[in-house]
Amino acid sequence: MKKKLNLPMLIMFIIIGSAALRNFDFETMEFKKFWLGMLYIFTLLLIIVLVVRPFAKKQVDDPQTAEKANEQ
Repeated sequence: MKKKLNLPMLIMFIIIGSAALRNFDFETMEFKKFWLGMLYIFTLLLIIVLVVRPFAKKQVDDPQTAEKANEQ
């Protein structure tokens, strides 16, 4: 079974990422509102983990991949 990207998570990533960029001051290299910036970063990392985890889990659960890993 082929896994597809989670479209709602991708849309959330784009919206939160653009908001984080608007809140980031590139001249001073810091967020205008520090705790809001930390919340943006935490949320972006959480979305990345939730999107990537099914793909990584599928590779580990694949018996052929597990056999090849055990041979090496």
